[in-house]
Amino acid sequence: MRRRDKELTDPERIQSILDDSLFCHLAMCDAGGRPYCLPICFVSHEGRIILHSANEGRKIEVLHDNPRVCLVVERNCHLIRADTPCGYGMAYESVLIEGRCRPGRSGKILCTGDLIGKICRSKWLSIHG
Repeated sequence: MRRRDKELTDPERIQSILDDSLFCHLAMCDAGGRPYCLPICFVSHEGRIILHSANEGRKIEVLHDNPRVCLVVERNCHLIRADTPCGYGMAYESVLIEGRCRPGRSGKILCTGDLIGKICRSKWLSIHG
């Protein structure tokens, strides 16, 4: 990381970002080296990231060939304006996770419930917050 002064290392703050965010950007690379990145709903559950996905499609095909992934979660994103174009910047909090993705079946109902709870909370806060 270039800006070590901006690095988040507090586990509670990192977990807070994961808990507050509805979706992440999942990046992967197919067997031919072609990159593929998409937004996807997720939940952080017992130290793991659970992704919401159908059992077929390009994502599943890519992950079958190469399970290595990188995902990014961000919140509180906004533009920092300036008088010159080079003075503009972005403010945000983010978590970047690298790892391997594998299909899973255990805890599917529980994790789906966690994801539904996260979506419902998000909608409630956006409408009534």
